Amino acid sequence: MDRVIRAFLETLRKTQIMPPEQMREYQRSLLVPLLRHAREHVSFYRDTRRLAPLFRADDSIDWDRWQEIPPLTRKDLQQQFERLTADGVPSNHGQILLTSTSGSTGEPVKILQTELSQRWTNTALRLRDFEWHRIDPTKRLAFLYPFTPEAFDITGVRRHSAWRPAFEYLNLAGERIDIADTRPAMQLVEAVVAVRPDYLQVQPTALQLMIACDQERTLPGLGLSGIITFGEYLSSDSKRDIEQYLRCKIMDYYASEECNYLAVTCARCGNYHVHAETVLVEAVDDEGNHVAAGEMGRLLVTSFYNYAMPLIRYDHEDLVRPASADCEIRLPALHEIFGKKREPFMFPGNGMMRPTFPPDAAMNFLGARVFQVAQTGPDRCEFRIVPGSLSPAEMQFDEMTTLLRAMWWDGLQIDYRIVESIPRRTPRAKFQPFPQEFYDPSELSRN
Repeated sequence: MDRVIRAFLETLRKTQIMPPEQMREYQRSLLVPLLRHAREHVSFYRDTRRLAPLFRADDSIDWDRWQEIPPLTRKDLQQQFERLTADGVPSNHGQILLTSTSGSTGEPVKILQTELSQRWTNTALRLRDFEWHRIDPTKRLAFLYPFTPEAFDITGVRRHSAWRPAFEYLNLAGERIDIADTRPAMQLVEAVVAVRPDYLQVQPTALQLMIACDQERTLPGLGLSGIITFGEYLSSDSKRDIEQYLRCKIMDYYASEECNYLAVTCARCGNYHVHAETVLVEAVDDEGNHVAAGEMGRLLVTSFYNYAMPLIRYDHEDLVRPASADCEIRLPALHEIFGKKREPFMFPGNGMMRPTFPPDAAMNFLGARVFQVAQTGPDRCEFRIVPGSLSPAEMQFDEMTTLLRAMWWDGLQIDYRIVESIPRRTPRAKFQPFPQEFYDPSELSRN
């Protein structure tokens, strides 16, 4: 593993300055074996012949017809798991791993990946990005963990000898301290200050809440060397304000469980550089045509190294705005990535917090296929459930209430409502698992 990671890191240092036409040929050299593998070993592609337009009579590939491949949807991934699973993978891709989405869209999906696609290439990419931002992974990192497994005491911390397991094999032993980000914002400030990290990894909403509560300006006093943000939309204005307050730079990255580590902000130009060595990213309009720089488009992703479950032109349901190429790093760039933006909940006593909880609790206690929790009053939430594995009579409402009161606020009142479906605001809108339906969140900044 360490040899693969180090060798790929050396490759990345060269490919990041490839001219666009050379990068396109590099990507196609990775696409060809993936497409042939999918056509031969994955029944979903083989039986539907959805890749057929690409292949000429002599079996060569007609790249001009790439956009004729129908996008792969989230529903495809949910309903066609078995048929999307390859009947074999190359032996040098390592073990096959099963992961699932966190359920942030309300509809979790399962994904198979190889160690090569999920761990080894991602580790090399992360190290390359650390080099861009001069981040030292042998220092101490405080990681505000967005979901808390059952065995994790949310009032304490969890310590690791390296930021990522693979870093230990590379002799990059910097301590990582996990802190549950489900506590009230002021408690998060106190917890971070107590461990005195060199770097902080946190989702934007939690970080903004912490800064809003930091009346004593204890966070700037930490002298942080850098911030790593992830998982939510971070506007350029918010990024600038946070950097000024904390007196350090932010590295914001974009990733998904389905397609892994996709893009990261550039320390030079400020745009998000796509990890074009491992994924092909497309931004398309409603007719499926590629959009120009500055225009809004829907994100489609093809992962080059996942031979266990090839995702070809997978629709992430996120909107992006491509950027023009104007940086010494020549990788394709996105100016903005519009993902999930989660508004805070506010309870009596200034208990402002970022709502989240382990999604498996909704499955275990309520058997929910899809769920949504909305704040509907100053002390009240409505928990909406699309039934799945349990009937209403079998659902453990008291246990779910006890968990949320322990994680959010001990005076919380919860109304449970069984529904047939939870509609989105528009057909293309992101599902909102924790909508704020009580107050205008913009008033927080005025109060």
